[in-house]
Amino acid sequence: MKVHFLNLISLMFVCILLSASVGHTQFDPHVHGHASLMLALEKSVIEMDFNSPAMNLVGFEHKATTQEDIEKVESAKRKLQQHDALYTFVGTQCTIDSVAINTSGILDENQHQHHDAHQEHHAHDAKHDHGNRDTHSEVSAKYRFACKNIHSLKSIKLSLFEYFPGISKVNTMWVTENSQGSVTLGKDKPTIDLK
Repeated sequence: MKVHFLNLISLMFVCILLSASVGHTQFDPHVHGHASLMLALEKSVIEMDFNSPAMNLVGFEHKATTQEDIEKVESAKRKLQQHDALYTFVGTQCTIDSVAINTSGILDENQHQHHDAHQEHHAHDAKHDHGNRDTHSEVSAKYRFACKNIHSLKSIKLSLFEYFPGISKVNTMWVTENSQGSVTLGKDKPTIDLK
């Protein structure tokens, strides 16, 4: 299964290069308001890789050092873990196998665990971190779904725009064993049509 998925991922990167060269959806590396979603569908599995500038999800990109910033990051993580609210599968039933949220660009887990003991120290660090406006931090979420009959999957609706108003566009690319495609989604077009 892993060998097949690696082949699909390789194919996905080829698709990205091809779509950029022929004028289809472009995947900008870091644009506020924009996010990206990559999907690989194989047999009964859907792998999803969501990436977004931290600004879209929490309103900043520096390391979270204040209690308020840490709470914003934790809130975003909780929302991203609500896979059943963020993604709706039309045509088949899919259940979650795994979710992995990466906020390491804006939240140091060790710092978070010892926040109360070092409040004064972090307040000092925050003054320095907040001054660095050239920081470009990302947040990512990886999902793995198992689907009953993946060939019946017609579309996937994203509710990310409702949960994260800072996201205006999601550049989306998918690859299956037989096809690939890309689309730019937004509040007015939140659905990936696979059929």
